[in-house]
Order: sequence, then structure tokens, then C-alpha cells
Amino acid sequence: MTLRFASGSEHLSIGREPLRFDGALAPACSLERGATIDLNLMVDRSRGSGLLACAGDEEWTDGSQWRGVFAASPCTLWIEDRSPVELSSMVLLARAGAGRECWRLTALGAPVRAWWIAVATPAF
Repeated sequence: MTLRFASGSEHLSIGREPLRFDGALAPACSLERGATIDLNLMVDRSRGSGLLACAGDEEWTDGSQWRGVFAASPCTLWIEDRSPVELSSMVLLARAGAGRECWRLTALGAPVRAWWIAVATPAF
């Protein structure tokens, strides 16, 4: 997929780090190879900040109280010393109150295809 902004174009592909941009820029979009699956995280900046990052097999710790993972392919989520959670393909798992937990993903015989998601809200 290619996004075209007034300042130039950005080509997006599987495995690339997420692209951050202001949604008000409203880029044009073209698909190079037919249909695509697109994952977007939109956060009102006046209410907090968001994180969307490619997940690998490394541990992930984040201070955000709301965290999640989107699995594009089957994998297993390990949170601290709890029982593992089997995630099917195209599943979103979200957890409130997850601040500072250590999360890790594993996949059997294939690389992990997933994204970490976090939303941090300011303390009022």
C-alpha cells in the first residue's frame, strides 16, 4: 500500500514499523497488489498517547494501563507467570490495568506476526 501526502509518498509493507501521522492530513491511498488488511490506532492527543509496534519474540514491558496485542497469525501470549493464552489468527486481545506487566509472544515453527498496542492517559 502507498500513502500519498502533500509532502511525499510512503510505501507500507508487511514487517515494516508502523507509520505515525496526523489523521487530519488525510493522505490518498493506493493498493499495489489488491485487497489488504490494515491496522490503525487512532488516539485523541488531548486525552492520551498511543503506541503501535511490531512484536517479535522479545519481552515487552510498558507502563501503560491499557495494553493489547493484535495477532495476524496464531501465537501464544505469556503474561508474567500466568497460564499462556493461545491467540488465533486475526485476534485482538486487550487488557486494562496491565501497567508494568511483562508480555512475550511465541509461535510454533514460524515468526511471530503481531503488533503491540498501548494507550497511555495522563494522570489528572
